[in-house]
Amino acid sequence: GSATTRPAQGQSQAMAWSGGGSATDALPPDERVAVLAVEALGRRGADDAVPDLADLAETGATPAIRGAALSALGRIGTPEAARALLAAARRAGTLTPDAYQGLVYALARTASNRPDTPGIVDEIERIARIPGLRVGAVSALSDIGTAEAARALVRLADDASLDAAIRRAAVEGLGRRGTAQTVPLLTRYARSDDPALARAAVDGLARIDAPEARAALLSLTRLRR
Repeated sequence: GSATTRPAQGQSQAMAWSGGGSATDALPPDERVAVLAVEALGRRGADDAVPDLADLAETGATPAIRGAALSALGRIGTPEAARALLAAARRAGTLTPDAYQGLVYALARTASNRPDTPGIVDEIERIARIPGLRVGAVSALSDIGTAEAARALVRLADDASLDAAIRRAAVEGLGRRGTAQTVPLLTRYARSDDPALARAAVDGLARIDAPEARAALLSLTRLRR
C-alpha cells in the first residue's frame, strides 16, 4: 500500500505522535510552530531536507518535534530518508516510547512505498520485541503486507518467549493480509493449544475469500484422533 492508502488507525497513530491536528493545537505556541514547520519540510518531499530532519529526529527540543521529524522522513520516503530512519531506529536509547511508535509508523510507510529498501522490516521486527512497543510494531508489519513482513510475523508468532498478546497479534496480522499463501500457516496456528492463538487463526481464515481458506476451515471441523 502507499502512504495515501494507509488505514485510518495508522493515520490516527501518526497524528498522535507527530503532533497533528488537535494535538498540535494544544502545544505551546513556539513548539506548535516548530512542529508545523517540520511537517512542512516533510510535505516538500525533497531530499535536501533529510539531513536537517534527521538531526531534528535526534536532537529536537521536545518529543513532539522529534516525532514530527520522524514523520516527515517517512513522508519523504526516499532512500536517503529511509537510511536516516534506520539510523534513528538503531539509536534505541535516544527515543521516547511515543517517538518509537512514530518511528515504527514512518518505517512501515517507507517499506510500503519502497519495499526494496533493505533493513526496514528487520528493524520493525526488532522493535516488536521491545516491551511496551510491541503491538504497534506488529500492526505495522501487517500493514506492510510484503512476503518479508509476513515472514517476520511468522517468527514472532512462533517465538514462545514472547507474551501471548504479541503472538496473537502476529497471527491476527497474518490473517489481515488475506491471501491464500497464509492459509497453511493459519491452519497450523488454529490447532495451537493456546485458545487465544487458535481463535485468532480461525478468525484470520474466515477473512480470506479463497477456496483454500474454506477447505482449511472444513478440515478443522474434523476432530483429530
